[in-house]
Amino acid sequence: DGRVLALPKASLDYVRKEPMGVVGMIIPWNFPLHIACRKSSAALAAGNTVVLKAPELAPLTSLELGRICLEAGVPPGVFNVLPGKGAVAGAAIAEHPDVNKVAFTGSTVVGRSVMRAGVDSIKRVSLELGGKSPSVVFADADLDLALPATVYVMTRPQRPENQEQKVHPMYNYVYVTDAHEGLVMVVTSCL
Repeated sequence: DGRVLALPKASLDYVRKEPMGVVGMIIPWNFPLHIACRKSSAALAAGNTVVLKAPELAPLTSLELGRICLEAGVPPGVFNVLPGKGAVAGAAIAEHPDVNKVAFTGSTVVGRSVMRAGVDSIKRVSLELGGKSPSVVFADADLDLALPATVYVMTRPQRPENQEQKVHPMYNYVYVTDAHEGLVMVVTSCL
């Protein structure tokens, strides 16, 4: 858009936005349609092409999205869906020299390998990784109230609109040492 930067008046400097080229997207099994649409629409709107690695446990929504894109008039080769195992298809996207950017959503362990795979071709990598959403239970908490609620949030039945695909990622439990024994007893009784 030619936006002018705040630099000395003796020079002319501007920003020129250009597409990155081929954007590889590796998405998880939970919310595959939502994540695919959210990520790919931004990439396509910016003038890029997309290679979407469908989640191996839930590939059908991604494949259907590809069909819908073709039906809607998106030219062949602009939005591509690649089903397969992450270790094969995902790795191929992350390592391919013609992929200019990789957007990965998933585990921290796999995210590290995606980042390493992009090093040789110095590609842009964006990572949306797990390991967030701690449950904090303090030593003075009423464990009979706090922990059943925490366990319920982690294991509750999912709403139909999520098609049983929602995960509540409470991976990290932070608690004060004094509460540990009671914590273990209450969590065990809730599961």
